[in-house]
Amino acid sequence: MGKEHIRNIGLLGRSAAVVVAVSDSDRRGRREALEELGQGAAVCAVFEDYADLLACDFVDAVVVCTPNFTHIEVLRRAIPTGRHILCEKPLCTTLADCHEVESMLQARDAEAQQSGASVGIFMTGMEYRWMPPISQLIQETDSGDHGAARLVSIREHRFPFLVKVDNWNRFNRYTGGTMVEKACHFFDLMRRIARSEPATVYASGGQAMNHKDEVYNDEQPDIIDHALAVVEFESGLRASLDLCMFAEDEQTEQVTVVCDKGKVEARSPDSVVRVVRRRSITGLGRTPPAPAERAVPEVRSLP
Repeated sequence: MGKEHIRNIGLLGRSAAVVVAVSDSDRRGRREALEELGQGAAVCAVFEDYADLLACDFVDAVVVCTPNFTHIEVLRRAIPTGRHILCEKPLCTTLADCHEVESMLQARDAEAQQSGASVGIFMTGMEYRWMPPISQLIQETDSGDHGAARLVSIREHRFPFLVKVDNWNRFNRYTGGTMVEKACHFFDLMRRIARSEPATVYASGGQAMNHKDEVYNDEQPDIIDHALAVVEFESGLRASLDLCMFAEDEQTEQVTVVCDKGKVEARSPDSVVRVVRRRSITGLGRTPPAPAERAVPEVRSLP
């Protein structure tokens, strides 16, 4: 994940941002980070302990991309520095830790307001909002052209979790569980589209196939590999998630929003947006329209 952030920062160009320091407790991780930096490694400080990185006065912003269960430990030291922070998702693995982060940020901001000091922006890496097809879907639903959103359906069928250092992503206590580690993106999208907070949640899942033949330190992985969830929001909007991590050889995702006047779908990795503007229907006893009268979907292929 750290290497991916290095690549993305590089795409911004040196006039926007430069990686000036990296930290990883794993020697291989430090080496791979420098390899990813290429020529930029010559001006990059390298640390085993992230506390040494936070002590550098030439660091303006910090990207926290450590294993999920370590986020809280890193943030306890990073937040008081007042720097800009991008923390990988999920924010933390427990509600208690998330609330602690919120309290730390509130305390930091209150202290800065009193002293007149400036503080950085804190952001969690929910990048799905900015994926081209999802971004366009959000623009369509926000526009109001399709009426109020009523139903949101999200489906991800994909391959199992990739291998991580020390296999930390095989266990609930380190990841927060599959619905936190992976599905947090989708619950974030539901809230963004609904512009409302969840009122009730029902979910069911299990471990059917993945990682059952793996053993680490005499312990078998316990993360689930499939789940269904239904969320009802305060606004009345209802949303569902269908997650399966053994159904495909590639990652396939589909987000569908049904509104009063139409439907918008975003599909990945096809990078396609499909918009259907439903014909006007009034009265009861409705019959299906003839083929010639049916709405023709508008399909947009994005780069």
